[in-house]
Amino acid sequence: MESLKIIFDSIYNQGKYEPAAKYDAELIYRRNESGEAMIEKVIFTNR
Repeated sequence: MESLKIIFDSIYNQGKYEPAAKYDAELIYRRNESGEAMIEKVIFTNR
């Protein structure tokens, strides 16, 4: 999951998600047959 944090940090630092700065995001994921994490849903809540 550390690689996912690096990806989000990189995108955020480019300013593309600045409007979402007042929200927390919860990722709902599952593992597929090969063991990879598959994101199914992102839930945003106010901070």
